[in-house]
Amino acid sequence: MSTSTYDTYSTSTLTSSGSWISDPYVISKLNGDAPKNKPRTELIKNFNNIINELGLNDLKLSVAVFTKYESDLERDLNETTLVLMNYFYLTHPIITEPQTGAVDLFSYDLAVVSDILEYMPSTMARANVIKEALTTLKQKKSCYLIITTKSEEEVRKSENINKALSINDLISLALYAGANKVWGPDCMKKSKSPLIIATNGG
Repeated sequence: MSTSTYDTYSTSTLTSSGSWISDPYVISKLNGDAPKNKPRTELIKNFNNIINELGLNDLKLSVAVFTKYESDLERDLNETTLVLMNYFYLTHPIITEPQTGAVDLFSYDLAVVSDILEYMPSTMARANVIKEALTTLKQKKSCYLIITTKSEEEVRKSENINKALSINDLISLALYAGANKVWGPDCMKKSKSPLIIATNGG
């Protein structure tokens, strides 16, 4: 396995490839006192619609989020109240800040990969993130992985992104990473940001 910055792991996890190195402070609780700011990301703008389409709207969800440090999604999650989330756990696959130790990833109802794949240098690095996110899902049919990237317009405006990814790119990556089923949610068909749903198959 590569030992590049993009593939840094510890060995204290229950998954086959190891746990991500991450900051302990990013385990966050959402409550009614959180400020309700306008979301920056298409994912959070449409989160309730996606959850309704997946049939998860009656659950209090535990969510593992794989994203870039201080990404728009991370800011959204820290500033926006999502009543369907019981709690979320943020982890940063790209190591850009001093890390204080290894943190285990456990099992979650939902996993999200966002604002991260487009910054990575290779197909293998991207697939490794998706594979790790899939391993955090609880082993039941009603657990899903949401994968999304920035729109082409957002990519053109950014100086740090390696590659724009299409929906077809995301589908190929998810299948390569071991997903058993991949599809695009109906509620996101008009979104400029590519977004797909993947599952282990339960």
